[in-house]
Amino acid sequence: ALERLEAETRALGGHGVIGIRLRFHYLEGLPSTIEFTALGTAVRREGAGDLARPFTSHLDGQALLKLIQAGMVPVAAAVGVGSVQAEFPRWSMSGSSMELRPFGDAVEMSRRLASDRLVRASRSWGWAVLGTLASISTQGEGEGEVSNTVLTGTVVRRFASGRWDHLPLPVMRLSRP
Repeated sequence: ALERLEAETRALGGHGVIGIRLRFHYLEGLPSTIEFTALGTAVRREGAGDLARPFTSHLDGQALLKLIQAGMVPVAAAVGVGSVQAEFPRWSMSGSSMELRPFGDAVEMSRRLASDRLVRASRSWGWAVLGTLASISTQGEGEGEVSNTVLTGTVVRRFASGRWDHLPLPVMRLSRP
């Protein structure tokens, strides 16, 4: 979905896409399969030369301005997805609550998997991932549940020194300083 959005922006002569919203849904009968749709606004800076590749970002115009003032530019929107199935033994419960440890472990593992994939996909593009958004859902499947985590953010690069005391969004560093 992001590659198609980037291709359409290039065809329009845009420099990038801002305000990207990723929508996704699970395919019926395949709870571990996610279909994405990407929507955003193509932008072009008058007087600027063409870019080799349009940037993509989930940031809106105000956040983009703050980002540039901090000495960073967006490179690409990035996504990390993790799906883990938790298997439950058969039992019955009445009148009490208890932690389902396999389910909690599956949620945590799906988060870790999504985070690792987001970092791996982003590392070659830039310096950090900003404004990471998380969506976590579960779906029943047979004797257990599938925990799905989708993480999205904008990969950025530094182009100048900026005011680091007021970064515009939470930062997820891709490497050690």
